[in-house]
Amino acid sequence: MTAVLAWSTFLIAFWTLVPQTISIHRYRHEPEALRGVSMLSLSVIVVDYIGWSAYGILTAAWALWIPSVIGAVLTIVTVVSLLRVRSRRPSGAPGGPSRRGTATPTGEAQTPWEEQP
Repeated sequence: MTAVLAWSTFLIAFWTLVPQTISIHRYRHEPEALRGVSMLSLSVIVVDYIGWSAYGILTAAWALWIPSVIGAVLTIVTVVSLLRVRSRRPSGAPGGPSRRGTATPTGEAQTPWEEQP
């Protein structure tokens, strides 16, 4: 019964990642479209899976640590994919995005979250 509960919980948690993973794949060439995917939530999920993996290993509960290790690996792959997409330069933008902001043609400073006229 413990194994069924552990795997069921893993599948529920795993399916929460599916929409974000699909978005990352669908918009892999459009980094701006992925601004809504939270790196913080993915990082918390990775830490959670690692914690449950460690607990399962220390208590010899294979039904707990096996799905947790699988979940950690899949979530890490999702995080790496998101980082790779976000590190790409948008098409048509020389130099790509900048965290410090840019200068407009008039010389005014512009931060990345301000829209250009």
